[in-house]
Amino acid sequence: MPRLAEVLRQLREERGLTQGQVAYKSGTVREYISHLESGRRDNPSAELLARIAVALGATPDYIFKCMGLLPTHEDPLSPEVQQLRDIIESYPDGPMKDEARAAVVHMARTLESMLQMLGDSEKEACDDQPAI
Repeated sequence: MPRLAEVLRQLREERGLTQGQVAYKSGTVREYISHLESGRRDNPSAELLARIAVALGATPDYIFKCMGLLPTHEDPLSPEVQQLRDIIESYPDGPMKDEARAAVVHMARTLESMLQMLGDSEKEACDDQPAI
């Protein structure tokens, strides 16, 4: 299982960031990022780990999953929700291309319609209940 140091270094290098850039984005100092990546430190606070994860375009859960500390299986997502998640995750640092933006808008409208239908059915269910 990869250690925190390996996961952080790999994510940073994949995104083409320097330790200084990650430190700046996460509100810490470059030396601390260096110590985490070298394994000299391996216990950042949950708050700092969350800020580092965001600076790396990830989540703390993603980092824990990479380290084998959380299960990697999830409840199956509907194809639409999975597609939306894939689109959002594929554009963490830059503007979306027109086709991705259109897909996100389409998914948002679909989800909005689903929520509207859910809200209407819940309202109907409440209307059937006797008043107290």
